Amino acid sequence: MIDNWNADRVRMAEFIDLAKRYTDFSELTTPMLNEFIEKIVVHEGEGRGKQRRQRLDFYFNFIGAFEVPADVATPAEQEEERRQQEEQSEKEKRSQALAQARYERFLATRRENYHRKKQAEAEAAQAS
Repeated sequence: MIDNWNADRVRMAEFIDLAKRYTDFSELTTPMLNEFIEKIVVHEGEGRGKQRRQRLDFYFNFIGAFEVPADVATPAEQEEERRQQEEQSEKEKRSQALAQARYERFLATRRENYHRKKQAEAEAAQAS
């Protein structure tokens, strides 16, 4: 158990040393990828078109398999969520505008009916 812990500690230290060498880079190069990535496993894709999803497993040198935490959204997922929220907001605004227009038509019809009724009552009172 202690040997495993020591081996993990050594691998972790080697990975940290590697990461420190590349803390400030503007371009991802093939040698950099080769130093960091042991292998990438590409799984069979599912779905079609925009709904197509394909799982990739990344295995890094010194640390092994890497999984993105479930609660961390990728930039693409964040953009999709933002777009969906904007669409929902626009739908709600249109729905509110339509509801307001229906309400205003209802009020206009009600006022018109009220005035017709009063006019009819006034005409009936004059005729009597």
